[in-house]
Amino acid sequence: MNYPARMSTLAVAGLPMIQRNNAMHTVATQKLTRELGLGLFYSTYDELAERLNDKDYMMKLSENCWKNRLHFSFDYHIADLLTFFYQVIEKKKNDIF
Repeated sequence: MNYPARMSTLAVAGLPMIQRNNAMHTVATQKLTRELGLGLFYSTYDELAERLNDKDYMMKLSENCWKNRLHFSFDYHIADLLTFFYQVIEKKKNDIF
């Protein structure tokens, strides 16, 4: 719920997500993009320019985006959602009886 809608569009297109480095804070988008290896984090504009010009680094980020693109689809989460719904239904049944 806390992720911007554009994240899935960028990931499916193989485009890394550029974010200011918020390593000292809890930021949901940064946590996910770090875990999946598809975020470019920077502290200064010089650092950002350096990373954007690093072709090997950018290629690796793009590959990670492509490899993890399904994480941003609804279908990827269906099994977990169904499990959750069945657990809720079962709990509700037990509460009623």
